[in-house]
Order: sequence, then C-alpha cells, then structure tokens
Amino acid sequence: MSDRLSLQKLLKRLKHSSSDDIFRYGSLVFAASVIVIIALSMVVLVQGAYPALSKFGVGFLTGTNWDANVGFGALPYILGTLVTALIAMVIGVPISLGIAIFLAEMAPSVIRVVVSNIVELLAAVPSIIYGLWGSMFSEFMSPTTFRLRSRIVLGFFLFSAVTPTA
Repeated sequence: MSDRLSLQKLLKRLKHSSSDDIFRYGSLVFAASVIVIIALSMVVLVQGAYPALSKFGVGFLTGTNWDANVGFGALPYILGTLVTALIAMVIGVPISLGIAIFLAEMAPSVIRVVVSNIVELLAAVPSIIYGLWGSMFSEFMSPTTFRLRSRIVLGFFLFSAVTPTA
C-alpha cells in the first residue's frame, strides 16, 4: 500500500516538477546506467576470460611460464603492467600537481596562459604518438634501460593528461 502511495506521489510530483526535480531524476537515471554498464562490462570480461581460465585454471593468473608445452601464466605480464603504471604515476602525478598548483595559485597571468596552452596541446596528442616517440627515443638502449625509458615516457603522457584536469 505504501509503495503505491509513494508511486502516486512521485507521479504527481512529476506532473508538476521543476527543473531541479528533472535534473535530480535525470542524474539518478544516468548514475544507475553507469552502474549497469559497469556490471555488463564485468559480465563480458568474465565471459571472455572463461575459456582461458577453464583450460589453464587459476594458475593462469599466478603462473610464470609462457610455453605451449608447459602451459601459460600471465603473472609476469600483470606485474609488469602494475609496476609500469606505478612508476609512471610516481613520475607523472607529482609533476602534474606541482604544475597545476603553480598555474592556479602562483603564476602570473602571462605565464599561466602560455603554460596551460602548452599543457593542453600535449594532452591533445594521442597516446600512440607518445609510444612511438618513446620507442624511437629508446631504440638503441639495453632492454633494462629501455624499460625505464618507456616508463618515463608513460609518466610524461600521464603528466600531460592529469595537469589540465587538476
């Protein structure tokens, strides 16, 4: 009974709703759609991962071999991705926040306009260009140095993406 009364009240309010109510309910619909999209993405991810996990088991996530005769394990690739992201964040986030704070609080207006335009231009460059630049820049280096340089380039990309939003 109370559900019916609340539904009737809701319908009555919608008939005489203000723009605030329309915004509130529209925001609720969009927020709920984000949750539904994330849930559907998880379903698609699990469906896509099911063949590998059913064939190789959970050991696929914890194994270190990548050999067709022995089996496959993704742990080195997962850890490499996490380490690369961590190093890029350690490099990019402090620089980005420092530049953003400098531009917002301390920079004269002439410098603020010039530097913010440069940073926004850097943010407009697609990430593949940063990757190509990093691979050309690091082409003749040893594999260890190459990994470090690629992480620095990723941090530079992160810097150009975070600074305009901070």
